[in-house]
Amino acid sequence: MAREAVTLTTKLLEGGKLLDRAKARGARLDFPDAGRSGVPGLMIRVTPTGVMSWAVLYRRETDGARRRVTIGGFPEYGLAEAREAARAIRAAVARGE
Repeated sequence: MAREAVTLTTKLLEGGKLLDRAKARGARLDFPDAGRSGVPGLMIRVTPTGVMSWAVLYRRETDGARRRVTIGGFPEYGLAEAREAARAIRAAVARGE
């Protein structure tokens, strides 16, 4: 699984460029939400078969283990909804929930 940092936009997500990259590699790819309006830890996972799903990565403070929380699929969750959900998840993790 590879990660490629991009500035996620609705146009980019709907345009198929991320799917084209996954198909060209023949593997699932994770695209972190980079850029000024990005949310740390938010990413979209794209498979060569066309499945796109949102997830948040974070480190658990108690033992430092890396964790992934899946938010949902695209287009069911748009970029704005995924960012809002990611912020809520990060806030819950910061509170120790």
